[in-house]
Amino acid sequence: MNADLDFSYAPDIYSFDSWHDKFNMAEKIQTVLKGKRAQLMQRGKGKLAMLMSTMPIVVQIGENVFVHGGLTPETISHGIDELNQDVAKWLRKDTDVKPWLLDPVPKGGRTVSPLWERVYGMPIVPETALSNLDGMLDKLDAKRMVVGHTPQKYGISGVETDKEKEVWRIDTNLNDKIMGRVECLEILTDLDSPEAASTVRVLSEDGRIIDAQKRKNMFEELLRSQSKTETAVPAPLRS
Repeated sequence: MNADLDFSYAPDIYSFDSWHDKFNMAEKIQTVLKGKRAQLMQRGKGKLAMLMSTMPIVVQIGENVFVHGGLTPETISHGIDELNQDVAKWLRKDTDVKPWLLDPVPKGGRTVSPLWERVYGMPIVPETALSNLDGMLDKLDAKRMVVGHTPQKYGISGVETDKEKEVWRIDTNLNDKIMGRVECLEILTDLDSPEAASTVRVLSEDGRIIDAQKRKNMFEELLRSQSKTETAVPAPLRS
């Protein structure tokens, strides 16, 4: 959106402190107005736009897939490498054709963008979405998908599919106005035995190390007790 010069989700005054050293600016920038932000985000020449062109939309590291909103069948059909390349070309202004998978507008009544998908952030993920996830991760030879985008009120949580694939939701609603849980997801892999299963844990601000199983499928009991047509309200986490 920012590369489209659409700042509707950004405040009028925005801090770019973290970019100061990156771009060797003469004076430390405390706040930047929209006009300056538009210069930084201008496709083909803006420093932030050019930096973002080096950042892929979807990243796969071993059996782990990282994406902001979530994989969709359209993403897989288009091709992850192709999508990353198309977005990079658009940000560099090698082309003026915007990749359609960046569009937040629902197609056929539903979102298809890997940046805007929210179905995997729902307290109870629909069975159809989990079935789709099984198929997509199988094609990528992956075990789990890690997503953000949809805030998780009660902390990082995971959902396991029937095929023992996983989706981890790590947006804990941390920002300068709403202080959510300070947590991170840790994925440990034995590099000497890459075929061995990874260890997944949740690390909390107070030093606790929480086994993934305690945060996985935490809404199963709720699912059993609620009608599928009812709106589920999750209970707070105990760990």
